Amino acid sequence: MRWLLLGKTPPPLDGQAIVTHRLIELLKPEVDFIVVRSSPRGPGVRPANRFGLGRSIEVLRYLAEARRTIHYHRNAPILYANFSGTPLGHLRDVLTFLVAIPPERMVVVWPHNAIGRLLGNPIGRRSVRLLSRRTTHWVALNHYLIQELRDLPLRTEQLTIIPNPIEAALIPTEREISAKLADADPVRMLRLLFVGHLIAEKGFPTALLVLEHLSASGIPAQLTCVGTWPSEAEARRWAQWVRRRGLQDRVCFRGPVQDREQLRALYLEHHVLLFPTRYPWELQPLVVLEALAAACPVISTPRGGIPELILSGEHGALVDPENLPDLIRATEAYRDPDFWRAQARNARRYFETHFHPDQIRRRWLELLRGLVTFS
Repeated sequence: MRWLLLGKTPPPLDGQAIVTHRLIELLKPEVDFIVVRSSPRGPGVRPANRFGLGRSIEVLRYLAEARRTIHYHRNAPILYANFSGTPLGHLRDVLTFLVAIPPERMVVVWPHNAIGRLLGNPIGRRSVRLLSRRTTHWVALNHYLIQELRDLPLRTEQLTIIPNPIEAALIPTEREISAKLADADPVRMLRLLFVGHLIAEKGFPTALLVLEHLSASGIPAQLTCVGTWPSEAEARRWAQWVRRRGLQDRVCFRGPVQDREQLRALYLEHHVLLFPTRYPWELQPLVVLEALAAACPVISTPRGGIPELILSGEHGALVDPENLPDLIRATEAYRDPDFWRAQARNARRYFETHFHPDQIRRRWLELLRGLVTFS
């Protein structure tokens, strides 16, 4: 099958570009994607938060390339992986449909962003509704995103739920999982892991407070933090915070870990992913799926689509991020080796049955083949 794909691909490295690239690789060789990149280009370029002159030129180039490519491959359906929930991103979407995509073309929309904020604005809601009439099908990550689309003029048969895939390199083997379950000892040292941007919205300070309480209670625990600091000043401030509380032997700041083998090893070395995010529009944090794949139960919060990833009491816990005592109690529970091993096994099993790349690949191929056949 040949499809056109309009969307971000690396570089630069951002979540949407990475996920799009993973799908392209996952569906080879059955699907031949002709990609029109909407990402900023050039060495060292970073995603832009607003339209300046340089970004405006990039968008015009993207529109010209999209129009030219769509016209040349006039029989190929389109997977639109660009659809944005931000005003500037939506402006690009409107221009793409007006300038580049003929009204009769099959368009499957694969949104990566929560679009509730855009739909909450009367002008944005009307604009999205008009664009949706030009689309054939929508692929959403979860029911949370489906709910955001409920006001659009879409029929039930135009909506499909398919989660995003994680990288195969981050999925431990069964042998590695068995070794982890046999050797890990949460009583001697409860090893906690935080993965994400080191900012308040992602719950990083809350994870430190949980660790501080465990330490004060005499519970042997360690917290490893993996992620990017928003600034050098913030990195220094939190390093000082850790030293003032005497936690320098309990907290390890690893910074961003790009090497997949190292990241997989970190998930295998730790008992629990502590991810107390406050971010209200969490769609499908891939760190949660990466942890489940490595038999790491996850303590997180009922934000966005997270409740669809974690069965509280089965392979993790969902706790209000403002309720520090409950977060502490949920974390302490994993010191029980039998409790931890049962939940760790459940985590891996749930990943394999719901989020393994093989499952996601099969569902995408069934959808794309079915749409082409039906057309």
